[in-house]
Amino acid sequence: MYFTAEERRLIIRSLSKSQRSVLHMFSRLSQKSYFANVLASYKGTERFVFDGFVDHGGVKKSVTCLCGKFLRYEFILKDMKNGQKISLGRTHFQRELDIPDHVARQVHKGIHQINIELDEILDKYWRKDINIPQSINNHIKKIELPEEIECLFKANLPLLNRHIEYLFDATKEYRQSSKIRDEKEELCEEFQQILNEKISYKKYIEEIYGSAIEEYLLRSKGYEHTYTIIDHLIKNYGLKNQMLYGQHALHKFFRKYIGNHPNYIEHKDYYSEFKHIANMSEKEKARATVLRRGRRY
Repeated sequence: MYFTAEERRLIIRSLSKSQRSVLHMFSRLSQKSYFANVLASYKGTERFVFDGFVDHGGVKKSVTCLCGKFLRYEFILKDMKNGQKISLGRTHFQRELDIPDHVARQVHKGIHQINIELDEILDKYWRKDINIPQSINNHIKKIELPEEIECLFKANLPLLNRHIEYLFDATKEYRQSSKIRDEKEELCEEFQQILNEKISYKKYIEEIYGSAIEEYLLRSKGYEHTYTIIDHLIKNYGLKNQMLYGQHALHKFFRKYIGNHPNYIEHKDYYSEFKHIANMSEKEKARATVLRRGRRY
């Protein structure tokens, strides 16, 4: 999104004084960070700290380089030896810091990108696109915010798209934990009681689905994947279809019950079911390993 100079001025005028101050601070933070990252490995840069960049929109006789040349693009550096600030054009900026021409162009291009980002913020503000996704907002207080995000956030200014992407990644762990917690809370009471071991899963399955499972095993000659039996119970016997960790909430309990059923026959592909179960017990892992080794000989 590009604004003309007049459009940009109109939007900036609509900001509060504190918002304008924060926007200026954001620009300086971004410029300093970019300057430091690009020039960190080049000699001569230790003497100067980048203090700002100004595009005056045209050559200004009131703005001059250290060498006396009138400037449009003004690089402002702070001399670490004496604390004085100097204004430089791109050519003098390159020579003063003793950096290659392609690096000077890279700095100029990067600062131009920062100005584009400022337009992105102003465009979002003008369109009242300020809110961040609720899934991020629920957990934003749990993470440490980078300075440029925090200053925009506190001033009620829009975040950049790259900020939203950063927050999406930074809150991933909390969002996933919250999703699992929500899934557990949404389970029916009987499922929750089984998961919390307040009801015996063997008694629950035997009393309600025991006959149906036995009939199914006899019809299928004793072997079926647990998930196919669960699908059968959902479709024909009223088992609630509620998910947890990406599978049926009681999958591991049905697997244990079916594996110990007298009509269940261990199949040569018995282990293939285990590799799909993330929360397999150590005992079950050991059993699966023995079965695999036994098939090799």
